[in-house]
Amino acid sequence: MIIIEWIIEVFVYEFCGWIGYITVKAVTFGKVELEYGDSSDSVITMWIGVGVLLAVAMLISLIIGRS
Repeated sequence: MIIIEWIIEVFVYEFCGWIGYITVKAVTFGKVELEYGDSSDSVITMWIGVGVLLAVAMLISLIIGRS
């Protein structure tokens, strides 16, 4: 059970946080610096990353559904 929790924690906090960090940097052309590590900004970047991943998944499902 501990391994599953660790995998979920790494995926959500690190991977989604990194995706959110890259998204914020790209959208603001590098002017906004949000951390994706252990800080209060990491929650914001994590949720941005989750939203981006959900949007990409929806786009892929729409493309597959049309063909």
